[in-house]
Amino acid sequence: MPKILTIDDIEDNLIIQSVILSRYIPDCMVITATSGAEGIEKAIREIPDTILLDIMMPGMDGFEVCRQLKSIETTRSIPVIMLTGVRMDTKNRVKGLDVGADAFLTKPVEAIELVAQVNVMLRIKNAEAQLRQEKQHLESLVRKRTRALQTLSHCSRTLVHSGSELEFIQDICRVVVEQGRYRMAWVGFPIHDEDKSILPVAYWGDGEWYRAVTEKQNCWKEEGIGLGPVGAALRTGKPQVIHDLRNDGFYRSWCPDMLDKGGESVIALPLMNSGKAVGVLNIVAEESQVFVDTEYDLLMELADDLAYGIMMFRVQVEREAAQAALKNSEEQYRSLFTGIPVGIYRASIDGKIIDANPALCRILAVKNIQDLMSINFIKTYLRDDETRRLYLEVGKKGKVDNFETRVVNFEGKEIWISLKLQAVYDNERKRILYVEGAVEDITRRKRADEHIHTLTQELIKAQEGERQRIARDLHDHVAQNLGALKITCETLFMNQLENPEQMKKSIRNFSGVLSESISSVRDIAYNLRPPNLDQMGLIRTIAQYCEDFSEKSDLEVDFFSAGMEHVSLDFDMEINLYRLIQEALNNVKKHSGAGKVIIRIVASSPDIIVRIEDNGRGFEVEKRMNESIHEKRMGLKSMEERVRLLGGDMTIKSRPNEGTKILIKVRNTSPDLFVRDDIVAYADRELM
Repeated sequence: MPKILTIDDIEDNLIIQSVILSRYIPDCMVITATSGAEGIEKAIREIPDTILLDIMMPGMDGFEVCRQLKSIETTRSIPVIMLTGVRMDTKNRVKGLDVGADAFLTKPVEAIELVAQVNVMLRIKNAEAQLRQEKQHLESLVRKRTRALQTLSHCSRTLVHSGSELEFIQDICRVVVEQGRYRMAWVGFPIHDEDKSILPVAYWGDGEWYRAVTEKQNCWKEEGIGLGPVGAALRTGKPQVIHDLRNDGFYRSWCPDMLDKGGESVIALPLMNSGKAVGVLNIVAEESQVFVDTEYDLLMELADDLAYGIMMFRVQVEREAAQAALKNSEEQYRSLFTGIPVGIYRASIDGKIIDANPALCRILAVKNIQDLMSINFIKTYLRDDETRRLYLEVGKKGKVDNFETRVVNFEGKEIWISLKLQAVYDNERKRILYVEGAVEDITRRKRADEHIHTLTQELIKAQEGERQRIARDLHDHVAQNLGALKITCETLFMNQLENPEQMKKSIRNFSGVLSESISSVRDIAYNLRPPNLDQMGLIRTIAQYCEDFSEKSDLEVDFFSAGMEHVSLDFDMEINLYRLIQEALNNVKKHSGAGKVIIRIVASSPDIIVRIEDNGRGFEVEKRMNESIHEKRMGLKSMEERVRLLGGDMTIKSRPNEGTKILIKVRNTSPDLFVRDDIVAYADRELM
């Protein structure tokens, strides 16, 4: 039912408007007010969908009422239609628009025109409400997907650091609860006894929920408590989801005490290996309808990783037992060697494959082991700089724990691998006989990490967009209102000859304070999102900022750019380059004690190079960077992070009493980047 508030000091007008609206807009509620103050009070209390506002009213006119409504958070978005008994001139229309009016009507108003205008405002109000709901829904989806991706990424790393199967399972439960922000997670193994019981082996999170689960003997029979999601997941090998525990018949019948433990939805994920369920991961969430869409798919992937990790540890235990019992048995060794899903190899010190398992062939897309043995692994897959790093680490430690690189397999597919190797020495440990190790395909984990990085960049874009909106509101509304109030104060007693001098002095002081407030608000808007960036471009905006900064800080700023006139930069590049200059100048002002700073920006294809140099007190770079980590200083770290997001490099050179030089180089992918030879020479001479 739409609510319509009509404000008019003439009762007859209110009655006429109420009759028209009630007749032509079915089911609408018409609220009336006979003064501006009453109208504001009812607008705050009722939150109508549209307001009809008479301009000419005693006491508080329609312009002031509209201004106050638009300054209140809860009523700011309500459409306002202004009504007047005389035709409005351009000046008054502009005044009405400045205070926030959405439309104007001249009385007497035709019923059809009034109803049509009100319907337009109602449609606008409904559209804005729908947009806000869609925005909230999208933000919720991003949060859920980010949470699930972070959980999956942490679980992938847990396998590397855990020392045993139980420790690995416990760590997975902890990561699911802490990173995924679920209420509780537990893992159980099926027991193949007469009762088909389930043995809980690890949990993390709400202890009351866990005790409620384990107080009753869980089983995976197709009867009794085994009909629940845990038993069904083990029997069928398929995930089981209950989106709303309070409306689920099983939990009401078998586990009514769990309904008061704070959980709202549950998912049971079977841990599959070779088509059989070797365990079950049960997760409890505090919200209903959580396990859907992408979050459901990623949790299934997590369950696969958990099952894989469990089998990895079990294979490792089996291998160690086999080696202890049958140390000299080549048959046992070969069985394990060929069965493990991770690529295993033995190679000469120069990279020639001596032996390998089928898993390595599958990872590298090689048809058979003989073809793999005919190639040099190092020369085929590693770059020269990677080869040097690998040999250096082997020479120092005798092993490489985790060497990650991107390679192209024999099918032409680009994959990420993690390389581990151990040097095998002769009896006197003077000579390396060969190396052996493992190759793991980590492409899926790398893609998950890249996805998280992409989401982080999108979050920064959203933050910059929000800054732009705040800056626009502060500059266009607050500053203009303060300016209008300043003019009012200055002219309030201009024509009253009997005003006391003290009163005039007070008014002048008040006007001065308002002037400072206007300047402060515009400064805030400029810092949040410099409006000149869109109007004047990056270089002119930075130049203006440097000039303003120099005037306010008494610090001489020498700014110059070359080759940037015809360079087209995207939004991320522009705002981050601006923020880098802003952060650098603030750091110089706060910490360097310098009297002069030099800033140069040069387009040197295909890079954009920024040099910042001051004549301040300087510092020991390595010592300062280490201190910034422990003391949580964000100045230089923030700049480094921005440069990293742009895919660039930042170099800092400084010594005590010799000033500081910062060189930033970022790659510009714009096809418009064209730089003259003289600018390239300038960059080589002045910046490098």
